[in-house]
Amino acid sequence: MALESGHDHPAAHATRELPSLAESASEGRIRLRVYEDGYLGDDSEVVEQLRFGGIDIAVVSLRALEGIAKSAALFGKGGTFPSAAAMERAFAGALGSALAEELESSRLLLVSWYDGGPECYLLPRDAKLPSLSGLRIGVERSKAVIDELTAEGAIPVPLSTLEFRRALEAGLVDGVRAPLASVLSSRLDADYRVVPLEASRVPMLVIGSRVSLMKMPGYDRDALSVSVRASKAFQADAMAFMEARFSRDNPSPWTLSPSAYP
Repeated sequence: MALESGHDHPAAHATRELPSLAESASEGRIRLRVYEDGYLGDDSEVVEQLRFGGIDIAVVSLRALEGIAKSAALFGKGGTFPSAAAMERAFAGALGSALAEELESSRLLLVSWYDGGPECYLLPRDAKLPSLSGLRIGVERSKAVIDELTAEGAIPVPLSTLEFRRALEAGLVDGVRAPLASVLSSRLDADYRVVPLEASRVPMLVIGSRVSLMKMPGYDRDALSVSVRASKAFQADAMAFMEARFSRDNPSPWTLSPSAYP
């Protein structure tokens, strides 16, 4: 199992519990080994490996699927998911069904999803908010996000999240747009201002390789799905703790609103 995020990310709290959950649910038939911190590649690379069975299962950003699923591109824009509850309703309904159908045609299976938490900008402390004009902003390779930033007058620099730290340290970008959990768990916030993007949460999808998972008996695929859903509680608890700590340490943070975007 591949995960681009590091050890302290809320999703990693879930995936650390997943092997024991899956082994128990399958009566020992499913054995998972989890590789964190982008060990098996960034999200885009992992998606390609999933399609051909090089990786069996992974947690990836919804935006990593924009190139193969129109519904992923449609819902990749900031402000689409204002709350965890809205995300849950969307993926349990028409969005989840449409996305699952598109992914299956690309040899991928939608197993479940995690709430990746709120998005934020990591900006220089002297940035003149709310304007992003002229700032070079590192972003995921997402057309929806690139279009948003371009409309704001910013200069989007497409990167994988694994490249954010190096780009900041080398001065290749002025800031980044990323999930708050990724920023805090990677300790990227020390020398920058964290600016939450209001009412904009990011899904993280649990995707399986159709090549690999269809070799399993149906009852074991069901056991895996049940285990992933059970792991969501660990992710949600870790996310709530991280957000509460951020709110405590930043009682009056600057914020930007996705309503400002066309």
